[in-house]
Amino acid sequence: MNRIFSKWAKNIFKHSKLYIAIIGALTVIFGIGLSRIQMKMGNDVFVSPKSAIYKNTQTYQKNFGGDAAYVMLSGKQKRIISHNTMQKVATFSKNASKIKNVKSTTSVVSLLNDLIQKSDFSTMMSQSDSASNEKLQKDLFANLSDKQKNELQKNLQSSLSKAQLAKVQAYTQSLLTTPQQAKIGELVQAGTNQNQALQETLTAKQNQQLQAYTLSLLTSKQRNIIVAKVVKMLPSVEKMSTPLLRDIMLDNNGKVRKEFDQLLPKNGKNLLIMVNTTDKTSDMSTNVQLRQDLKKALKNTHFNSAYEVNLAGQPIIMGEIKTSVMSTMVKMVIIAVILMIAVLTILFAVRRRLFSLFFVLIGMIWTFGIMGWLNIPITLATMATLPIIIGLGTDFGVQFHNRYEEEFRKEQISDQASQTAAKNIGPAVGTAVIMMALSFLTMLLSKAPMMQQFGITLAIGVVCLLSRIYSYLCCLTSFRY
Repeated sequence: MNRIFSKWAKNIFKHSKLYIAIIGALTVIFGIGLSRIQMKMGNDVFVSPKSAIYKNTQTYQKNFGGDAAYVMLSGKQKRIISHNTMQKVATFSKNASKIKNVKSTTSVVSLLNDLIQKSDFSTMMSQSDSASNEKLQKDLFANLSDKQKNELQKNLQSSLSKAQLAKVQAYTQSLLTTPQQAKIGELVQAGTNQNQALQETLTAKQNQQLQAYTLSLLTSKQRNIIVAKVVKMLPSVEKMSTPLLRDIMLDNNGKVRKEFDQLLPKNGKNLLIMVNTTDKTSDMSTNVQLRQDLKKALKNTHFNSAYEVNLAGQPIIMGEIKTSVMSTMVKMVIIAVILMIAVLTILFAVRRRLFSLFFVLIGMIWTFGIMGWLNIPITLATMATLPIIIGLGTDFGVQFHNRYEEEFRKEQISDQASQTAAKNIGPAVGTAVIMMALSFLTMLLSKAPMMQQFGITLAIGVVCLLSRIYSYLCCLTSFRY
């Protein structure tokens, strides 16, 4: 092996400028590869795309969508269960549904709007006690227009039995003043219908009293029928008044009804909005964009300081990880370089002691450039190769540089010193690099793609470091260092 490295050193010395040109060209090519690097944190990083569990997961996501993102509003119950909050939730849901790769949103607003269309809602409301029912009926009527109230009054009158109708008529007469009775008589003589004349004559207060009395006469069956008709007339949830919302969402004891407790956890002190995504959210870049778009939608909804707004879920975590990983990698490289500069400056007492670190940085460009061209992604594992490569590269560089300085002090001839250093230290370092590369490649036996990629990246890294050591030799020889 000494003969091989000796010949290699002589060849480098003879064609040093050509070697430097080739290294420079390769560095540019591999530098272009850096722009091709992608970051992956999806399922294909942890399990093989050929595995049954991965294929089944892909099939599920294709048919039912990817992992959901969540928005949690926190605050006092009276603030959460209110007209203003439901309006804001509806606005956010509308904006979020327009975001790319969002299928739909699920919240107490969408759930209740769907529930109103079903008969189950009327059944749920009829389970309240009489006092709660009276309040609910009052708040239901308060959310109806005058036209709807008149229509409901007619339905109410038509549902009464003869005995109930007689009681209502007697109660109505007791409400009328003498002038009102005279006015009704005049309207009837002029051809106006009795009920119409009565509606035109009664005051708003008298109408409320009459409605309350009529409702009190209803049987449970009649009350359910009327509630069902009122439900069909109700506005959408975001347009309901706060009293009605509380009647609907809270039971007789002021607790959130079981139908809503998953979307209104902690007894209405929190409100959960689930953002249902497409199967494309397994891609990290998609998650980054989704995270940004959801934050923008939240900002445009203008949730004020009365709420604590939190964004969570797997897509949000993945989007956050990419941002964090990139910033962490930059910090890690900067810190590692600073530490290496400090160590080399203080402990490595030779000329141009930082020279080896420069070629280590070139080695990093080669390593990650090759990753880009080979489509090896950056994962939580492969990013850990950065400090390892810097440490190993600096170690190799320091060994060669120190041996070169020893030979140079003996002969004072840079050409001869370079060849002697390369001949003597080359076999040891070369053997170490080969053993390290083979050791790292044993990670290919792992079933986790992330570990396989980690092993390949480290193997590429140490081989690139060996070539950088000899490019180091080129420079020393070419410039007669």
